Amino acid sequence: MNINTSFIADKSLGEIQEFTKDFFIKHDYQLVKSTDEYKEFTKGSKLKNYISFNPLNWKSIVKIGYNHAADLNTEIKCVYEIDTSGQMVTEKEEETWKKFSENYQLSAKEGKYFDSNDLGKQTKKESLGIVFKALGLGLGMALIAGVIMGLSKHYFGYKLNLTPLVIGIIMLYIFSKIGKIKK
Repeated sequence: MNINTSFIADKSLGEIQEFTKDFFIKHDYQLVKSTDEYKEFTKGSKLKNYISFNPLNWKSIVKIGYNHAADLNTEIKCVYEIDTSGQMVTEKEEETWKKFSENYQLSAKEGKYFDSNDLGKQTKKESLGIVFKALGLGLGMALIAGVIMGLSKHYFGYKLNLTPLVIGIIMLYIFSKIGKIKK
């Protein structure tokens, strides 16, 4: 998933570069490349993608380019490259990343730090809720299917396999909660 933004900040190049560095470091990014016209930050790992429910902890690369036109007029172009390996990206998770991008833009323009960490925590709670409900549904369906299969074997003499039905119902539930899936 990629998010591209560009905006103009009424700040000097030095001010905006320092502010950008501070903003991303406060969000646990590491500065990996830095020139006068470009900065690149990274965060997360492929492994974290599979175990993290907070989308802001997924493996991501943020590339920021600067075009300094006047004393207090700097154009900033941002590319957020988010690795979604191991994830079925929900609309809420995509919105979280867009809001994170907007928070950086607003922070850079106004010179105030807008914390985005709560965005990821809220999305994490919702994602965990879906997982636990799906597990509960799965256990309940497995119990019901087990009873039905046991009764059919005992009373009618034939083995009934409801496993595909149980798996199908659980998957339908998960996909209905996730909504639109993007890769």
